[in-house]
Amino acid sequence: MKIYTITIVVVLLLCACAADANAVRLNRDTASDPLSGSTGYGERLPVPGEKSLEALIAKEIWKLYKIDIPDSDIHVVERQDTGQATAASYSLTYQKVPYAGLIIGYRSNEKWYKLSMDIMKVYRDMRVQTADSGGAASLPNQHRDGLAFRSVYGYVHDPNIRQIRIEYQGGRISTLLLAEGQSIYMDSNIEPEQREQEKQQNQQNQQFEQLLRITMYSANGKVLYDRDYSPDGQAEI
Repeated sequence: MKIYTITIVVVLLLCACAADANAVRLNRDTASDPLSGSTGYGERLPVPGEKSLEALIAKEIWKLYKIDIPDSDIHVVERQDTGQATAASYSLTYQKVPYAGLIIGYRSNEKWYKLSMDIMKVYRDMRVQTADSGGAASLPNQHRDGLAFRSVYGYVHDPNIRQIRIEYQGGRISTLLLAEGQSIYMDSNIEPEQREQEKQQNQQNQQFEQLLRITMYSANGKVLYDRDYSPDGQAEI
């Protein structure tokens, strides 16, 4: 049986700081890896925009780790547009080591701005990797609109896995279909940030954001992976 550790990532490595960062690493401790962590949750100051998501990711990696990744080496795998923001999964390779990540960005006047970003090392000996993160940020527009988001993404090493069901406490369920050859999966929920009074009135709905279970299936519906993330959850199969 494999042993997995949960690492709460609140401070990026290599002296990079992020306000109110909050990400949970669900599969393996990445504290010793030079390109693993999350940043940007709660960031309130506008920053210069970039012409593409790839350029934005490259800039953030340089800013945080002082590692120069060419835009052409960053590959956006999937995008979810909500109108106000975009969540995108991506992949890259650094020193022959593969990485997967997720960025939430905002586009205005043909420029992209980062709201949050996460990246993790891909371990070839692991069947499934999952990262769960959430937070809030202000859009770099004149109204300073706030957005709250919850994202689950990861890497699937089993080519037979073609469907993923993600359950959240509170009842929300997402079903993902993987294209042939697709290894990185993502599910992101982005909503306008509630005002303080609304937050107090809706505290009973906050469980909506918590990851409950991930089940993965073959193309014909056979269960190939199942993991319960509830506090008293059972080991994966």
